[in-house]
Amino acid sequence: MLAKFGSRSARIGKSVIIVVTIGAGVFGLSSALHLTENGYTDILLLDGQKFDANGYLPWNGADSASSDTRKVIRAADGKSGMMRRPPPLFVNCGWARLNEHGETIAVEVDTLETMQKLGLRESQYRLDDTGERARAVEQGWSETSIDPFHRISQGLPLGGVFDSLTGFARAADTCAFVLNKIKQLGVRTLFGSTGRVAQLLYSSEEGLQRAIGVRTANGEDHLSDVVIVAAGAYTHELIPGLDDTVTAAAGSIVHVRVPAHLQERFGSDRFPVTIWNYTETSENGSFSIFPLDEYGTLKFLYGAPQWRNISDRPDALNQRSISLLTSWSFDQKTNVPTVMIDKVKEFISEYIPELTNAEIILAKLCWDAVFLDKEFMIDWLPGVESCMIITGGSNHGFKFLPTLGKYVLKILGGKPDPYTRLRKCRAPSEEESEAFKVGNLAPARSLNRQTMTASAGDLGW
Repeated sequence: MLAKFGSRSARIGKSVIIVVTIGAGVFGLSSALHLTENGYTDILLLDGQKFDANGYLPWNGADSASSDTRKVIRAADGKSGMMRRPPPLFVNCGWARLNEHGETIAVEVDTLETMQKLGLRESQYRLDDTGERARAVEQGWSETSIDPFHRISQGLPLGGVFDSLTGFARAADTCAFVLNKIKQLGVRTLFGSTGRVAQLLYSSEEGLQRAIGVRTANGEDHLSDVVIVAAGAYTHELIPGLDDTVTAAAGSIVHVRVPAHLQERFGSDRFPVTIWNYTETSENGSFSIFPLDEYGTLKFLYGAPQWRNISDRPDALNQRSISLLTSWSFDQKTNVPTVMIDKVKEFISEYIPELTNAEIILAKLCWDAVFLDKEFMIDWLPGVESCMIITGGSNHGFKFLPTLGKYVLKILGGKPDPYTRLRKCRAPSEEESEAFKVGNLAPARSLNRQTMTASAGDLGW
């Protein structure tokens, strides 16, 4: 076959290509899965997290964007066979996208029109329409699924859409399932200190730089024909040349323990994935709430602002300011701005008052890689042979676990398609570069200006 490693082509069989993949989150798992299912037999997957031991669960100390209890899976996704195994990795509890204005906002009108064209309009319910709400109940959805905050009974306006095709994935279980599958298929793994990549290794051949492997934190070198960097928010630390197109941005996650007598009310058969004050803009102050998990907690996600942790890194010409992800410890159980804890408490007190004073047992930042256009980048690294980058996604990468690796496979096999051409690594325009810099350095997003929680004691009411 013709395997294309950047601009260089070589006739080489899949079975003798050594592939090192950095990162065992969704991007790395999907890449390894598609490669091993399509004839690549020598794949090494590395990650500094001990995912083989902690099962991707934050309760066990896992700390990455993929390490979560719940991830929303929208209507157009989540149809992979892996989502249908018992116990279900995908739960179809619906998604209530709500606002307090008692209207259907423009982006939702557009969504309903799109679903109409797809023949799926019957699965969507306008919540400002009495007839539409009644139709949802007639078709088996609970009244609390379409009005999770009991606004109608209080005489308060309710606007938005209930999407009955959507639900959530049991995120940690899904990742652990895929990890187990690829290991059964022969993928080798190194986790913890032996899998923490400190740097890429390069060689120069006839004026061309080539990635030849990686060096891990314990000083061991792992040589390969191809290096795939699927390191999420850590990508631009490993590849400094990407720091003008990729950054690390974080939303705030809080878990609240639900008292036993209230747990039935928040189960997935009565309480959907809910987003409050939904708009098309990700940093508008909206809250997402997920149904009760197996540990008796509700997960709250607050994404405004998307935090940056700015640090100056010198290069040959000047100081470059980049955002670096922070660490989190389950022993501390927190590492978020105190203002976020206050926001969650205010939200609970106003919209779910029965949970006022409920114990906040965990708070953390969820770090994602954000690309220029908020989409994915899947491409060879310009100027470096045999190094592929898969990054970006900007807070919506998880639901593409079943498909992302397909595009890695296409690029590695020298068979690009219209989608891979759209997701190429590229230099930003002058306008994009300025907007990217301004966004990164915005004072409102700076963790350096925030007081951070330091222990579980800081989470109390």
